[in-house]
Amino acid sequence: MNTLEKMVESIPTPVFIIEKGRVVKLNSEMIEIIKGKLLAKEDIKKYMNDLLEKDILRFKKSSKKVVNIRKKIVVNGRYVYLKIKLKKEFDEKNTIIRMMGVCEDITNYVLIGKKMNKNKSKLEAILENMPILMDVIDKDGNVIVWNKECEKVTGYSKKEVIRNPKIWEKVYPDEEYREKAKISVSEDRLDFRDMEFDLTCKDGTIKNIAWFNISKSVKISGWNSWAFGIDVTHRNRTKEILRQKSREMNKIFEAIPDLYMRINREKEIVDCRVGKDFREHVNHNIIGKRIEDIASVEIRTLLERKIDENFKKNTVMEDEFSLKINGQLYYYEVRLIPFNPEELIIFIRDITKRKSVEEALKKSEERYRKFFNICPDYIYLYDLNTKEIIDANPAFLSRLKVNKSKVKELNMNNIIDPSYLEQCNNTCSKLSEGKNVKGIKFKMNDIKGEEFFVESSCIPLSEEGLEGKVICCSRDITERVHLESIKREAEEKSKLLREAVELETIRTEFFSNISHELRTPINIILGAIQLTEIYIKSMGETKSLDKIWNLKERMKQNCYRLIRLVNNLIDITRIDSGFSDLNLTNCNIEKLVEDVTLSISDFIKLKELNLEYRSYIDGIIIACDQDKIERILLNLLSNAIKFTNKGDRIIVTMEETDGFVLISVKDTGIGIKEESQKIIFDKFRQVNKSLARRNEGSGIGLSLVKSLVELHNGEICLESKYGEGSTFEFKLPIVKTNEEVKKNMWVEDSKVEKVSIEFSDIYL
Repeated sequence: MNTLEKMVESIPTPVFIIEKGRVVKLNSEMIEIIKGKLLAKEDIKKYMNDLLEKDILRFKKSSKKVVNIRKKIVVNGRYVYLKIKLKKEFDEKNTIIRMMGVCEDITNYVLIGKKMNKNKSKLEAILENMPILMDVIDKDGNVIVWNKECEKVTGYSKKEVIRNPKIWEKVYPDEEYREKAKISVSEDRLDFRDMEFDLTCKDGTIKNIAWFNISKSVKISGWNSWAFGIDVTHRNRTKEILRQKSREMNKIFEAIPDLYMRINREKEIVDCRVGKDFREHVNHNIIGKRIEDIASVEIRTLLERKIDENFKKNTVMEDEFSLKINGQLYYYEVRLIPFNPEELIIFIRDITKRKSVEEALKKSEERYRKFFNICPDYIYLYDLNTKEIIDANPAFLSRLKVNKSKVKELNMNNIIDPSYLEQCNNTCSKLSEGKNVKGIKFKMNDIKGEEFFVESSCIPLSEEGLEGKVICCSRDITERVHLESIKREAEEKSKLLREAVELETIRTEFFSNISHELRTPINIILGAIQLTEIYIKSMGETKSLDKIWNLKERMKQNCYRLIRLVNNLIDITRIDSGFSDLNLTNCNIEKLVEDVTLSISDFIKLKELNLEYRSYIDGIIIACDQDKIERILLNLLSNAIKFTNKGDRIIVTMEETDGFVLISVKDTGIGIKEESQKIIFDKFRQVNKSLARRNEGSGIGLSLVKSLVELHNGEICLESKYGEGSTFEFKLPIVKTNEEVKKNMWVEDSKVEKVSIEFSDIYL
């Protein structure tokens, strides 16, 4: 065995030598890592050559002097993650004579990293308060995490650093150095340890920071590069002395954070390397001292016992211990490795961070489990594809009347009420797209068929091993739904009661009014008859004949009034019963409206009003029921006359618009109050309900007008301002039948009688 091989064998770190592109030497540490894979040493060499063949060839062809490689192998049925650092050695002619390989088992780091990745929010809280620097850079090169230690060391606050692209110019003012730093943390190099940079602080001082980055192997969403840093400004002098003593050995130990000691049988420290995690607590000048000189009683007892046992068994041994330093508890892992018959190697690793993370994870899981068990709301996890429930809290299982052992027999399709399955499927579609769903209401059924209502919020999970799963939190709202149902029923019944009371009031008012309407003409007719009898007895007087004539006219008018009232009652009853038909004929609507309007000129003169007729159409033919149109116009004109005063104007207008004939009757009378306009077209409604009102009326006329217009597929509306007058406007569609155009039936005798009937409640 040559000197190099002896040196490699004595190194307490997994090391191997490559010559001519092949692995030719592995030390015992290297063999120990993969001994569960193969047994024979030559087989292990062959395995290593097969594992690294392509990497060695690629490295040999490159101009790089050092390269880091990551490998994942299977040892004893589990994955082992290795970090392998290859370095070239050259002769005087700059020809590669060999390559040195240093291997590190980083399985714990990778596994811890994966757990940390699942608990990013918790991790950030931990990292925020870690006593080492920690920053995160996104894909755009902006700092998105800057913990308290970063603020303390550099003087720059989060506000000054987070998402501030100009911060790089402040911490690395030299442009060339700044570009070098950016390249070092580029995407293809996000895997390094102890990479040091000179950083300019806010107060102008320059500090040397050692960064450790495993972003490439431990990926976290949204974090392009994340690293831990230690202020090693005051440590560099010591490191330089160590490099001068053994540069090659220091290169190997450069990335090792552990405390390394070589101990002989007398428990004397023959050699020592203090890793970065121990440099604040362990004196560097301990070579030549004994374990009892540097360790506390508890640690000394543990180490001495382990050292004696290791020399006896000659095998690798591991243990853990804790130590309180300056009031803070630290956890360590100690590993003893036989080096030669007279010496052994001790590695002590600081596992405080790992213990802290593991303890935090354990406590967090315990808190969530307690919350899961005691929460009165229903929490459950189910599969989006199969709809099977994977887990559920006691509250949900109790409501479903299911034991915990049978939870996996539950399926969302069975517990969701069939009437809500479509809504459930729509919700699942949104969740499969990665969208959160909040406040969705479902009706569910327990295994006994009893229904209950829930309001649910669901979140799709994306963590490793939970893809396609959904966590739901549902609140039982059965009582609320029942209360809302009772409230709706109460409101509906209250509405029906109000409508019934209102209808009864309207009916009472109508019968009171109709009694007055019937009684008035009857009383007038009866009185006229009685007076006629008296005048007949004195027929000799000429004045008696005039009085008899006037009484006859009054009887006739009131007969017309009774006919009008009966006609209106019959027509409104037929329309409400659906038995009213239109006698549609093609007629000249403009001529019909003009004839009806001019037929009331005598009434206009007697009332001393002004009547205007304006037509902007000429000879338009439409299909309509002439008798019904006449009644509509006469009714509107009758209203206009009744509610206007001496000297007021009544204007009838016709025009064409958008396939309709537009007819309006406008007056400058007393107008209608705004609150009365809403009920003006209601049956049996009157603006003035008093029996002592100024004008007569039953409350049927305008309701009948509206119904007759709508029978023609038309519309009617009112515009009125109290004290200024009213405008009734209705429109009829311009349509025709297949029949010939018929002459207007508005003959003189018929005209007089129709006007007399419709105007019978106007007393001159």
